[in-house]
Amino acid sequence: MFKMIAEVMMECEEEIIKSRKR
Repeated sequence: MFKMIAEVMMECEEEIIKSRKR
């Protein structure tokens, strides 16, 4: 279960970084 949360967090982080770069 913790693994799934970690994957979602990483995905969210990537989206935030992309939005910040724009």
